[in-house]
Amino acid sequence: MQKMFENNFLQRVKDLRKALHESTVKHLSQHKSTPVGIRTILNVSDQRISRVIEEIDRIPVEETLHIEVLRMLVENSKLRLALNGYSHGMLEHALVTKEKEKRESSDSVKLGILGF
Repeated sequence: MQKMFENNFLQRVKDLRKALHESTVKHLSQHKSTPVGIRTILNVSDQRISRVIEEIDRIPVEETLHIEVLRMLVENSKLRLALNGYSHGMLEHALVTKEKEKRESSDSVKLGILGF
């Protein structure tokens, strides 16, 4: 009975680790059949990571070792979410900066046309 529990636990951990790997931006961008933007990929990644965390909460444990393994998976998942959040912020900052430069350039052209 214990052996069966251990095998099931190990298989679920492997499946979750694979799901985390498949949630990476790199993996998602390489395996999308239609082109999507980076924001969409980051959102899909966040959703998949959140599902992994929810699944971790449903895995039964019998020993301290099981708890520690699941804690590491949760920590890994949260770090991935934080990295995605950082990427969102960097992307937003770059887009805002680019839009500001575009407006300033457009204003300069308008002023040039007006003879200023």
